[in-house]
Amino acid sequence: MATLLLLRSQQVEAECKDNIEFTTTVRGQSYTCADTASLFQVLGEPDDCNESADSAAAVGLGKEFTEGMQTELLENCPESCDVCEDEEELEGEEEEEEEEEEEEEEEEEERRKGGRRRRKRRRKRTRRKRRRKRKRRRKTKTISMYLCAKIVWSY
Repeated sequence: MATLLLLRSQQVEAECKDNIEFTTTVRGQSYTCADTASLFQVLGEPDDCNESADSAAAVGLGKEFTEGMQTELLENCPESCDVCEDEEELEGEEEEEEEEEEEEEEEEEERRKGGRRRRKRRRKRTRRKRRRKRKRRRKTKTISMYLCAKIVWSY
């Protein structure tokens, strides 16, 4: 994970060089692109950040982190937060592609056989897709909020 974060840090720094004017404002303070890039040097595991009022303490920020601040951070979340994707999510996309290929093969077999089995598998597949989407949205939101919190409170 640390290696992945280091790579992400370099990626953000490269983005920052292209976009020098990048800033975000939270609670009246502006945070530049350099702030965003430097946060990766002290970044811990995203799992350490829960969405409770004490999440700041969980990530070692040492300041009170209220729900109002969370909302504000999410609204003002800088673009570079999207750079840090969960390593598992990247691997998950590859697995999903493989699963989809397998499902297509199964679907072809079902067409030949037809009937109730096909409908059952189709429903199963739809449920799986919905579950994956929900999981992905939750991960992205938590990671983005975590990064934004680090940007705001690390300086």
